[in-house]
Amino acid sequence: MATQVPSGFNLDAFASGSFEGEGDTRRLQIETKEYNAVVAGPFGEEGKTRLQATEKGGLMLVVVWNLDDEEQRQKLQLEKMPTRRQTIFLDLTPNGALDMGPYKNADLNRLRDVFGLNVPGKQWRFQDFVGQPARIKIDNRPNKEDPENPYQNVTAVTSMNAPQPA
Repeated sequence: MATQVPSGFNLDAFASGSFEGEGDTRRLQIETKEYNAVVAGPFGEEGKTRLQATEKGGLMLVVVWNLDDEEQRQKLQLEKMPTRRQTIFLDLTPNGALDMGPYKNADLNRLRDVFGLNVPGKQWRFQDFVGQPARIKIDNRPNKEDPENPYQNVTAVTSMNAPQPA
């Protein structure tokens, strides 16, 4: 989890400085389970929920989730819980509109369902996601290049009103 650059920070002095000591090579791993979370905003800012072009000319929605788990925060001795990202690739029509045809944007539409925005005739904007609460499931995915540091992915999103597992 990166920290903010302090005001008055001198990038040139930092870049030409020297450092010593051993650094940790592990990434922070949170427990793989369901968390209460809220979509981070403001929409469009770096490090927050935003649309992003892909290297292959596509478009994806990057949803950044602020996690809420006081027990995990204390156990890991964190000031605040880390964020986790969910990437949703978007289907577009040939003229660049969001494709709302059959079998298109299913992952996006499932997320809209969770927020009550997947309703016939209801207009919505990507900005409407910001601040929306949900339960998200975090799972690990193996990292071939660095097995000690698996990727942590959002694998499911459900409504806060959905029944909780026992």
